[in-house]
Amino acid sequence: MKKNYFLILTFWAFGLSVLAQSEGYYYWYKGEQIPLVLNLSTVNIVTTPQFQAGVLSRMGFDVISELNDNAGLQPLKVVQAVFSIASDRTSYNRSVAGLRNLDGVVS
Repeated sequence: MKKNYFLILTFWAFGLSVLAQSEGYYYWYKGEQIPLVLNLSTVNIVTTPQFQAGVLSRMGFDVISELNDNAGLQPLKVVQAVFSIASDRTSYNRSVAGLRNLDGVVS
């Protein structure tokens, strides 16, 4: 009996560890769960119109495009950039956190 409880507890703990390591980002479409995949090469940055995109090159980005967005309550600029060198998940997260600290970055 104790052996059965131990096996159940072991499988339960293993199942929780697998769930904790999974991304968990998905959406539902017509009853089907669709997983989302993080693009580690491109970043879209919403900034104020005065933001100078040249700052991004010092952070390891190449700017692809800049688009002015005047549709909302305040004018914004959307900057699309790619990493100069390939990034892994850790360096991606570090770079995005660094972007949030720049003056003029909204999101």
